[in-house]
Amino acid sequence: MHSQGTARYFSQRPGVSGRRGKVANLDTMAMGMTEASSALHVYMIEDSPIFSRLLAAAVESAGGELVGHSDNAEQAIADLSRVDADLILVDVTLESGSGFDVLEALQRSGKARSATKVVLTNHSAAECGSLS
Repeated sequence: MHSQGTARYFSQRPGVSGRRGKVANLDTMAMGMTEASSALHVYMIEDSPIFSRLLAAAVESAGGELVGHSDNAEQAIADLSRVDADLILVDVTLESGSGFDVLEALQRSGKARSATKVVLTNHSAAECGSLS
């Protein structure tokens, strides 16, 4: 259900694709926000300091606002029960827990239901199949 909703979200936006390794363009996602709304609120779950800095810079350059960051599943789950995010960037493999743990907890709790979730990984497609 979730992946179909995400694919539908991306397929409705020009220049953005959400499946088969294509990268979502944060600028295009931010343009989908109405002028009356505030910046795109982004929560990031990433344990690599390098990728965290790169993603934070991309969010900022797209006019988004980073409303939180965690490098582990437990903290992310706790944060996302309190933070209102439009977009959640989720690394699959974390040093403590996994991005799948976070997504499952969000689905069970009903928190962040309206947020778009983008799963990030540097694993190959074959490796990803064994992770889920």
